[in-house]
Amino acid sequence: MYNVAITGTRGFLGRYVCDVLAKSHVEINPIPLYSGSSDFSVHPSILTEPSHNLEGVLRSSSALLLLGTYSSCQPYDAHSACAMQNVYMNLNLLQRAYSCGVRKVLAIGTCFEFGHTARTEQPLHPLSRLAPIGSYPSSKAAFCLMALDWAREHSVDLIYSRLFQVYGEGEHPSRLFPSLLKKARSGQNFELKQPNLVRDFMHASEAAQQIASTLNFLLNDRYTIFPRVEHICTGVGTSLFHFADRIWREEKASGHLIMSNYKSTRAVDLHTIVGMPLNVSYE
Repeated sequence: MYNVAITGTRGFLGRYVCDVLAKSHVEINPIPLYSGSSDFSVHPSILTEPSHNLEGVLRSSSALLLLGTYSSCQPYDAHSACAMQNVYMNLNLLQRAYSCGVRKVLAIGTCFEFGHTARTEQPLHPLSRLAPIGSYPSSKAAFCLMALDWAREHSVDLIYSRLFQVYGEGEHPSRLFPSLLKKARSGQNFELKQPNLVRDFMHASEAAQQIASTLNFLLNDRYTIFPRVEHICTGVGTSLFHFADRIWREEKASGHLIMSNYKSTRAVDLHTIVGMPLNVSYE
């Protein structure tokens, strides 16, 4: 049995991942960096003061899984806040883990780190150029580059896994899937504002299985070259309309899906974001 220190265990995806890991007999050591939303304060002990409890957790852990994330739902928080939580705190934790003997790390990122690159390149390769739009994607991209460089410098086995459009029960109520369910189950109509956007949808349960599989690979492989970058995605693009229509039919909704003529002016609303489901060496 492996012990794994994990941030973000109370978040949307964290619950799914912990469930899968528990069933595979992985001992979960939660690290409460994040509360699962943007409404939390920095824990001073994580940033500055020595914490015997944290060090005890890390010393007993075979790996570190960075699931926690800050301000992932729009509107994003300020650049300074995202940088503090998503970059500085995580880099600090990496160094703390290293000093406690942890040499295997799995960090979770986002497809939105690609930003402008998604306008001209589809599907996206794990090593495609990062050109993020907005404070949250920028902070994740910054952490990605720094973590990969840090891992090479310290000879740490690190995999950086980018999620694409993960959905499921327990998701933030402002997002598409829970909004659809709420309207479908109450018999109301649902207005779909940007039906032609294309995303790489994957249910949270499947994403959790892939994260667990990557973690198992990281813990047991002795021959692969690290660090690595991977995509947790299907490689198949689905329009928001076809996704919504499928959920609507599965729920046997009595209301109607209404297609809106709304045109977004936000730079973050990229038309298509589809990934290549690859795990490649970061050179």
